[in-house]
Amino acid sequence: MRGSTRLVNRRVRHDRVIASESAPRRGRIGAGGDSVKVRAFRDAAEEAANRGRGSSGPRRLSGALSRWCARGVILLARSMVRTFASLVVLLTSAVGALGCSPSCDTSDEANAAIVYEGGTAVNGFYFSTSAHGPLLEFPGGKRYDLYHHLGFEPILVQLYWSLKDAGIGGDVQTDDKSTLSPAAGNSALIQLKNDYFIRVKNDSCVEYWLLVVAAGDPRAMDGGASGGTDGGALMPLQLQPPE
Repeated sequence: MRGSTRLVNRRVRHDRVIASESAPRRGRIGAGGDSVKVRAFRDAAEEAANRGRGSSGPRRLSGALSRWCARGVILLARSMVRTFASLVVLLTSAVGALGCSPSCDTSDEANAAIVYEGGTAVNGFYFSTSAHGPLLEFPGGKRYDLYHHLGFEPILVQLYWSLKDAGIGGDVQTDDKSTLSPAAGNSALIQLKNDYFIRVKNDSCVEYWLLVVAAGDPRAMDGGASGGTDGGALMPLQLQPPE
């Protein structure tokens, strides 16, 4: 009796051991025996990794676009700087050409007076050239000592400008001719005047061509009492010497 009881007890314990070993442990699933918490953590990590891999393309594209935008801004800035510099040079040249700002040295020290003994002196009138050209070149700072050969200091000196050295036309105005107009301002200065020469100067930086006309014997003002040879009368000015 005791022997059979012991045998039954052993069999019961054996069945319990087998049942406990074959039954899943608490908190374990699957053949691998992974913990639920570990599996959940692993799933979350894999999901985050998948999201990272899926967004790497847009991230790379965004970075490339940012670099291209930065490079474009730099190139645009350089182009604008070059364009601005070119405009400054162009405007400076244009302003200088218009005579709005000095672009040459017009000082007397830098422009020695040039002796000029040409021209015509007749009947008490002096003409530096013919009105039909070629006129005297008269750039900025230029000075002339015009020897008039009148034998007296002329009362009246008039300067005329032209934009071409060929002067004015005769019977017909041609394309190679220009016009003459009375000069004025600092581009038509008379610095000296005496019995021998007239000193004129262009104190601007604008280039012209010049005609100078001088007349008027001061000895004729007293009716010839001082020995004047003009008969006491001043002839009216004209741009072309009398023939």
